[in-house]
Amino acid sequence: MAATIEVKYFNSFLLKNQERSTVLGILGGKVWNGSFGIPQAIGGFQQQVTEDPSVWYIEESRIRAGYNNTSTDYGARAYIVEDEPKSSIKFNGLIYSGIFNSRTSINQTNVFSVAEEITKSVDPANGSIQLLYAEDTNLIVFQEGKVSRALIDKDAIYSAEGGGAVTNSNLVIGTIQPYGGEHGIGT
Repeated sequence: MAATIEVKYFNSFLLKNQERSTVLGILGGKVWNGSFGIPQAIGGFQQQVTEDPSVWYIEESRIRAGYNNTSTDYGARAYIVEDEPKSSIKFNGLIYSGIFNSRTSINQTNVFSVAEEITKSVDPANGSIQLLYAEDTNLIVFQEGKVSRALIDKDAIYSAEGGGAVTNSNLVIGTIQPYGGEHGIGT
């Protein structure tokens, strides 16, 4: 059931013009119900529509019509195109995308979640990353001047005495631990 409610301009927006129509029967007083998706001459009924341009639908944009209440909006815009896209090269950074599983046909290698911490950086003083090697549950990172290992799906907790313990973590790329010595792929 429709209701007429007076609203202020600050908490509403115009939705569309309502087309109220009066249907007049042409053939012997028979009146068709005025559905607009049906051809005009169905079953011998003709229609003639007269519109009232002064009737509009107004939609409330705020919850319970409060001035500072939550309002409707466009939401997140996932596919914004920048006018001048600029690329950046991070020679010392690792980024994790989604998984690839050929057995179950899951391919999320182009999925980069902004809600999770998916990046990790190594020391830029040791040069750029030259090679990555997966070893058991760790990732070996070869830089020009240093070799390190990154813990995968786990993290290291260090005590006051300097000892470390490995624990499960929700981080994909955990702590990066450099190997001793000055052995890199470039030396």
